[in-house]
Amino acid sequence: MAAVSAPPLPLKSTRFAARIEAVSNRIFTRSPDASGFAHAPRSATGRLNLRRSPVAGVRASIEDKKGSENAVSVSDPAAPSRGRVRRHTISVYVGDESGMINRIAGVFARRGYNIESLAVGLNEDKALFTIVVSGTDRVLQQVVEQLHKLVNVLKVEDLSKEPQVERELMLIKLSVSPSDRIEVMGLVEVFRGKIVDISEHSLTIEVTGDPGKIVAVQRTLSKFGIKEIARTGKIALRREKIGETAPFWRFSAASYPDLKRTTPVDALRRSNRTFISSSDSSPGGDVYPVESYEDSPVKQVLDAHWGVLDDEDSLAVGPAEKEGISRITTVVPGTNESIAKLVQQLYKLIDIHEVQDMTDLPFAERELMLIKIAVNNAAKRDVLDIATIFRARAVDVSDHTITLQLTGDLDKMVALQRLLEPYGICEVARTGRLALVQMAEVSNKRILFKDYITGAPKESDMVQTVGSIKLKVPEGSNSVLVKNLYLSCDPYMRNLMNKPMEGEESYILPFFPGQVVTGFGVCKVVDSGHPNFKEGDYVWGITGWEEYSLVPSPEALFKIPFTDVPLSYYTGLLGMPGVTAYAGFHEICKPKKGEYVYVSAASGAVGQLVGQYAKLMGCYVVGSAGSKEKVDLLKNKFGFDEAFNYKEETDLVATLKKYFPEGIDIYFENVGGPMLDAALLNMRVKGRIAICGLISQYNLDKPEGVHNLFMLITKRVTMTGFVSMDHYHCYPEFVEKTRNYIKEGKIVYVEDTVEGLEKAPAALVGLFSGRNVGKQVVLVARE
Repeated sequence: MAAVSAPPLPLKSTRFAARIEAVSNRIFTRSPDASGFAHAPRSATGRLNLRRSPVAGVRASIEDKKGSENAVSVSDPAAPSRGRVRRHTISVYVGDESGMINRIAGVFARRGYNIESLAVGLNEDKALFTIVVSGTDRVLQQVVEQLHKLVNVLKVEDLSKEPQVERELMLIKLSVSPSDRIEVMGLVEVFRGKIVDISEHSLTIEVTGDPGKIVAVQRTLSKFGIKEIARTGKIALRREKIGETAPFWRFSAASYPDLKRTTPVDALRRSNRTFISSSDSSPGGDVYPVESYEDSPVKQVLDAHWGVLDDEDSLAVGPAEKEGISRITTVVPGTNESIAKLVQQLYKLIDIHEVQDMTDLPFAERELMLIKIAVNNAAKRDVLDIATIFRARAVDVSDHTITLQLTGDLDKMVALQRLLEPYGICEVARTGRLALVQMAEVSNKRILFKDYITGAPKESDMVQTVGSIKLKVPEGSNSVLVKNLYLSCDPYMRNLMNKPMEGEESYILPFFPGQVVTGFGVCKVVDSGHPNFKEGDYVWGITGWEEYSLVPSPEALFKIPFTDVPLSYYTGLLGMPGVTAYAGFHEICKPKKGEYVYVSAASGAVGQLVGQYAKLMGCYVVGSAGSKEKVDLLKNKFGFDEAFNYKEETDLVATLKKYFPEGIDIYFENVGGPMLDAALLNMRVKGRIAICGLISQYNLDKPEGVHNLFMLITKRVTMTGFVSMDHYHCYPEFVEKTRNYIKEGKIVYVEDTVEGLEKAPAALVGLFSGRNVGKQVVLVARE
């Protein structure tokens, strides 16, 4: 599936949770193409009542004309039916396709039906809706007939006419002091709940049961202080009668995942918005709680989905922590670009109060399933033993069937279904998925610096450990908590491994033994105590070599202004190395059209960009690198006029004379040592040398001296050392110009990316042997 009004892009699966707050006397309404709700007054049970809106009715009427010539028009609504109003539980089996949720809900909206509960389990090509409505039998019959006329509706059943097993799932987060914890845990045991997350001042509890039990739990625990609630709609399966034969419904497979194409739910925590190739896939993704205050919140939320996405893969709608608030959790397919558009649209809606991205946070995720298995007496014991292993509970038993209740993640449910398939599955009903942020500390992989070094760095100079971190900034703190996505390996980091000399001054603090290695990176803000940063912001700057970092000095972080380029570019092309190249070339070297430019280490993070800036200025450019592959890259990818492998040259002075017979106007120095001496002898009068780095000297106990400094006098050459942080004032100008060059195809950039935090030490060490080709980047987590 591709985003609407956008070129085909690699897809990801992305989750959204929406928290909707209702205004008094508003109603929920659902439209066929937008699956929307407006707010409803609550019933005595605290549920929301749904009825139609004119807009929803018009859309529903248009949509249903595709499947029926007898669709009822909004302008001619059905007359109110006489008869006793009662609650009905409707199961609708459908073949999944785009807009199916919207069309089914639109039928109820046009009939003025009050939808009290909705649970949708969507899969690759099948789906089951469980809808609880209140109305008369006559109007219900009309609704059922209209549902049957919709394209791709396979079966509609009213389960309220017979005994049924009904269940809801709730996640409830409480503010609990240590003194109250024992009492709360006792109540959880009474209600047969389960604690799924615990922190110093909070507990998150999972409870399943019928609607009455769910309400009772909520009321009982409210005295402790409810922080958040997420509830599914109700699901139900018919109770079997003694002596009857259990039918194998030909529609039953519609309610559980396609077993041939199921990815473990653990992949949710590894989801990626920007894929390297179209073969990448992930079922998980971003979780967004959304709060709203006024008319039609769910309608607007799913309208926003419809504008940029194809359809939802899962939907759970239920009351939240306060009267008048509801939470929507939906799983939708999309790309990085389409999800960004969706979030922007959600924030524009009148009713939406907050959109919180939970993807990069640890969260308690749960789903509820009822599964009915056909068994004889001989197999019954085996099925119950399997249920015990999965901690499933039998909620209905007849002489030929067992109905089990299971909560957990999708992976667990699919595993149970696979084991039970040989016995014969009659029916399966699933809720959509719920998620609440976990408040406990989470594990945090990190790379520590072991001790000061001499000579070349080794992988063993750094060690990976696992610590823990709270995903919340300290109260009153000005710090920013980030999730690290990409880390930059840069030559300057080698100097930070030296033991500081007494009285020595440096523009950056050295590493200290036992501390987390620090460097430039691209991150996503998880929590912030600083007014300039908010949750969900993408930033680049100094961070730790770890999964999560608490940045105490946000002055070292910069908001990422544009996300229409790969985020990894902000470790190099649009980050510190990019500023270094731009400022060093334009502000230090002050180039003129037609000048002769030499760049050493030209295929690295800085050099490849300097050479392209020089070509854009109309200069003649020569670069040097350490392999044939890199030389080819300079000439055929970056557009250098000439390039050479310095390792194959025995006389650097003669080599430079060959490429610059008239001398060098600008030398962009990244290497030092003999290369600098050779360049000094080949400089033109009033030439300029920008000293960016001296990588050949960093591992030497005694750095090599420069022997040809007298050329600075005789040729009036200016040689200037600089660091990028002195030129951050030009960052807005730099990023705007460079981004345009990228879009116009005038600048290209090569990255050498390794995946996994554990590979960072080897990647850094490889810089000093020339192992990398292009900017060295470490992918820690996919955004």
